[in-house]
Amino acid sequence: MEIETVKKIIFTKWKENLEVVFEGGNNIKINKENLLEFIKFLKEHSELYFDVLVCITSVDYIDFFRIYYTLHSITQNINVNVYIELSKGERLPSLTGLYSSAEWHEREVYDMMGIKFENHPDLRRILLPNDWEGFPLLKNYETQEIYHNIKVKY
Repeated sequence: MEIETVKKIIFTKWKENLEVVFEGGNNIKINKENLLEFIKFLKEHSELYFDVLVCITSVDYIDFFRIYYTLHSITQNINVNVYIELSKGERLPSLTGLYSSAEWHEREVYDMMGIKFENHPDLRRILLPNDWEGFPLLKNYETQEIYHNIKVKY
């Protein structure tokens, strides 16, 4: 399946209902308010069937975050990157009800960026110790100098 076919299917359902912008190939920008409904549509549509959540990642733009969801359709052999923009301090709905792999991806985004996911079954750090201060991938992050009497900066 080509991306143009994906676009036609998406616009059939969503053109009037929410902002959908295709940017540079397979990148789709949507409103954050419709995230769950849109991702569910991509997963459950009989022709698209984006059955694999490959990755969730985020970028800190200082004033806001951009969160990317990379989805893959095994039957159609195509990827899309759905992304939303999120103000600092806002929460996102968890995708764990749609993709079990979202549990680990969302935990990593939380651990590195501090973005919280509503209704996540176990939102806690996954890479860093539970008592670590701050979120290392934020642009304004400052490494703590001492952690459990060990010098952190090198």
